[in-house]
Amino acid sequence: MGFLISVRINYRICHLHFLSQNSVSFLGLSVIRNTGLFVEAPMYSFVLSVALLSHLFITKTDKWADFNLLILGVTILTTTSTTGVLVLVLAVFLRLALSLNGLKKFLLIGLAPVALFVVALVIQAKMQSMSGSVNIRLNDFYVGFQAWKERPFFGHSILDTSSIKNYMDVERTIIGGNDGFSSGFMEMLVAGGGFFACFWGIVPFWKYGLQSVKNAMFACLLFVLLLVTADCKK
Repeated sequence: MGFLISVRINYRICHLHFLSQNSVSFLGLSVIRNTGLFVEAPMYSFVLSVALLSHLFITKTDKWADFNLLILGVTILTTTSTTGVLVLVLAVFLRLALSLNGLKKFLLIGLAPVALFVVALVIQAKMQSMSGSVNIRLNDFYVGFQAWKERPFFGHSILDTSSIKNYMDVERTIIGGNDGFSSGFMEMLVAGGGFFACFWGIVPFWKYGLQSVKNAMFACLLFVLLLVTADCKK
């Protein structure tokens, strides 16, 4: 529990160094981003989101709305990661839809516009408060696509994805610029081409999702995480 919430100052516990990111505007509030043991909050949110999806769609129990869900949900919110919040809302909504029967399920479907409205609010708040981050993510999709087109079948090699940098905006490549890459799937395309992406990023999700509705929900949400998250520094 002590590792779940980052604090604003630097401190050392058991020879581990913790450094939280600066405060950001999130849903109208100015908060310190919870980075956990990671350099950036999105990576912490990614790990928490995978744990959340595993809890909701893989763990074989009907008592999914428990203390574990509460801890995971609250901690994802403290990361202020838009992707994490969206996955949290969609995952809980879909899992609830699976657990209900008859009239209750139809009533829940009627509340779907509310869930979509919440998603829209989160995206709008993200675009208003962190437009730079949004622009970088959009640029990463363009950059990744352009680099992939050079070698679409087998890519540039797993060990060398420096071609991505050739298409980045100039200000991102200078010293102190944000030259990281935010799309795991696009990085997969650049590194290994369509061949690698197909066998490691598409076929496994497709085959797993065909096994059941619950598996399909898990695969789709996990693919969304892979699409917009990457731990890559060029």
